[in-house]
Amino acid sequence: DASPFSGGQVGACEEVAEQLGALLSTFDAVALAKKREEELGRVVRSLPELFAEFDQPRLCRLAAAQACAILGASHCTAYVVDGATGDLLTHVKGFSRQLRLPQGVGLVGGCAASGKAVYIEDCQQ
Repeated sequence: DASPFSGGQVGACEEVAEQLGALLSTFDAVALAKKREEELGRVVRSLPELFAEFDQPRLCRLAAAQACAILGASHCTAYVVDGATGDLLTHVKGFSRQLRLPQGVGLVGGCAASGKAVYIEDCQQ
């Protein structure tokens, strides 16, 4: 052993390293909890405006805009499920008609059918 430290010194350093690791994990958990609290606060603050809107196209646009703001996304589309057909409906800016997508078809329809969200980091890739 060519170590310049005695066994006791190495043991003490290992103990300090373990304590620092535990402390850093605590800081990470606190930072994550604070971030989550901020995100939930943004969601809660957005609810009164959403609940006050009764026009479906405006509600979809508002929900999409608020989702973008909350998630820090550049784009977002909100869909409404047609209770009679199960199709997904949305209004696309610049089009006079609704866009109708069947559940289970394509990325959006697959998400709706499975109930699982998908986050796309870069939709151009």
